[in-house]
Amino acid sequence: MLVPNPVVGFQGLVSRAADSPQSKPPMTSKQAQKLHKLATRQPRLSKAEQRRFERDEQERIRNEFDKEKQASKARVARDKKKAKEQQAVEHKRKNGLPLVDVRPSQDTIARFVRGNGLGRKRDS
Repeated sequence: MLVPNPVVGFQGLVSRAADSPQSKPPMTSKQAQKLHKLATRQPRLSKAEQRRFERDEQERIRNEFDKEKQASKARVARDKKKAKEQQAVEHKRKNGLPLVDVRPSQDTIARFVRGNGLGRKRDS
């Protein structure tokens, strides 16, 4: 008759260091619930405090929703503007017009009229 080798992972067969924590048996669901209640317990609130807390929470949720709504509106407006600009560029390209308006700055015009100051002055 064949007997399988014992599994080394059992707690009884594994040697532990002296300072390592000892394992405990699993908790029952009732014990786990009680422990969770103790860990997450908060001080009791009066009815007025509870109402104020809930009102503040609702306000926070409403503000979050409004922010998301505004962001969505802004995104739609940006996309619409971008599409309009793209359409204008396509229209210009179709008609053979320059894609951007190029206008010289006042400084460029003044330098052209005045000259660079290096050469001789022109007769006017």
